[in-house]
Amino acid sequence: MGVLSAADEHRGTVGTRTLIYLHHDPAGHVEDYVPLAIGSMRYFVDRVLVVVNGPVSDDARQRLTAVADDVLVRENEGFDVGGYLAGLRYLGWEAVAGLEGLVLTNNTFFAPVAPWGPVLEAAAAQPEASFWGLSEHAELRPHPFLAKRVMPRHLQSHFLVVRPRLLADPAFRDYWETMPPIESYKDSVAHHESRFTEHFHTLGHASFAVFPLEHYRGANPSLDDAGSLLADGCPALKRRLFFHDPLYLDHQGVSPAAVLADAVDAGYPEDVLLGGLVRTSAPRTLVVNAGLTETLTGAAVPVSRSARPVNAHALVTSPDEAACAVARLAALPDVERAVIACADGPAHAAVDSALLAAPDVAARTRVVDARRPGLGALASLLLDAADLLTGDGLLLRLAVGEAVRNPDDDALAGSAVRLAEAAALFETHASLGLVLPVLPVVGSREHGHGWAGGRSRARALARRAGIRVPLDAHTPLAAYGRSCLLRPSAATPLTALVGALSDADALSGSGVGETLEGLLAPACLSAGLHCRQVLGPADARAYGLLEHRYQALAALLPASPFEQVPHLAARSGPRASLGAVVRRDLERRAPGLANSLKPVYRIMGGAAKRLSSLHGRSR
Repeated sequence: MGVLSAADEHRGTVGTRTLIYLHHDPAGHVEDYVPLAIGSMRYFVDRVLVVVNGPVSDDARQRLTAVADDVLVRENEGFDVGGYLAGLRYLGWEAVAGLEGLVLTNNTFFAPVAPWGPVLEAAAAQPEASFWGLSEHAELRPHPFLAKRVMPRHLQSHFLVVRPRLLADPAFRDYWETMPPIESYKDSVAHHESRFTEHFHTLGHASFAVFPLEHYRGANPSLDDAGSLLADGCPALKRRLFFHDPLYLDHQGVSPAAVLADAVDAGYPEDVLLGGLVRTSAPRTLVVNAGLTETLTGAAVPVSRSARPVNAHALVTSPDEAACAVARLAALPDVERAVIACADGPAHAAVDSALLAAPDVAARTRVVDARRPGLGALASLLLDAADLLTGDGLLLRLAVGEAVRNPDDDALAGSAVRLAEAAALFETHASLGLVLPVLPVVGSREHGHGWAGGRSRARALARRAGIRVPLDAHTPLAAYGRSCLLRPSAATPLTALVGALSDADALSGSGVGETLEGLLAPACLSAGLHCRQVLGPADARAYGLLEHRYQALAALLPASPFEQVPHLAARSGPRASLGAVVRRDLERRAPGLANSLKPVYRIMGGAAKRLSSLHGRSR
């Protein structure tokens, strides 16, 4: 890969340098970006120890063993601090004190998005420092996690290099062995990441960042100015950039999609990057942050047409839908095989009649009785068209209901050319599993209300299906009655779940069918594939209405969307209260005073929690 080549001149460096790589994945996976990152750093160390916090599958362990000298698997206790301490004890404190260098790093970033060589050269030019890192976080007032006035400026802990001067100092061992208990992410930041730098500065040790804070925007350049860090040659790209709150990033003027494009242009594989995000990201957040929205124009057949066959499924619940299904298949000659599942006898008879008038469609179509039509079109696809779920073809879940009365309303299956464009996306993006239309606009009520009160049911069904991907907060990434295109493997996590649902679940009006639709994108991500959404001609025409809708609301609110959400939540959300309203208004009108009061809030909150705990133990 091109971004590795500049590092080759440093290969062969001698000395005893050890790298501890902390890995944690709740499901025990090791995604492709992990061995790529470790492999890129092997040349400047002599030994690699991977510490795994939590479970690891046999396949994942083998992947780690291929790039590491030692793999230590432990219980997920103490977060990153506990893992590093376990690694240091595994090496032995006497051995650690004699090292020529120690790298403490973890799986929270992609690398190398730029060569490591220039970074090592810049570090070698500052030999007086006892430790160094890639980037820094600014001082914050007040401390965001402790009842203190200041969180000090500090090196970020995802990549720290410790030199012999500090390794040989007994204070280094004392720091780790006397660490306060780490029971949360906040504890880790408060007691390690934000403390490490100042602690050793106080003891007389010096440090530096290769990419110092003064050169970048924001308090946290790894998020707030990731594009500039990449442009300046920082080899590490934080994964959090792509699953962080899109409203925060927008507020900071950050475009994660542009950063992703720049990283790919620099030589980092797009599918490795997306593969390192899918299992830990909410579907809609990933689509927004990674820029996974495409436009299907229908103007011309794409040059790189898909070599995969396209098969189709439609659920028909009425004679009108029967005529629509056959007419739509007639307009899509690239569909090789189709299954039409019929909800009842009249629908079946209407399909048979329509096929008599369309022999070309009849020759490639099988008509079946739907086993559980009340569960909706997705469940019917999995239950009634099992033969289409095998092989390497693509599956078109063809919509025939009210949402696509006009073919133009169907973004990806409204014409043969648009379907070819959508299928071609799977050739361009090897890890693509699902293509969905964007949210409908005209007459829709789904924006912000897509779960329709069914999110708790979705969580329960996701657990039954073994889907660990975070669910979208308010509106799932889904087709909302329009067609979608997928690899069969994208729906695999839902297959057993649908088969196990009861007759009561299949009753019309139960809402389970709509909930299953909202779980298709999480299932796709859970299978290690990514989703993209597409705009068709009707969606482009509706964009002006979408702007108008938003502006009508925004005119009544603070200017920034990042401020609009808490402003509204304080007044009308589930946590609305007079206190919340007062606090938000104070933050807007007197931000300095509001900040100065935060340590008081934290002291009071901590006292309340301790009292509650004591009360609970006394009962």
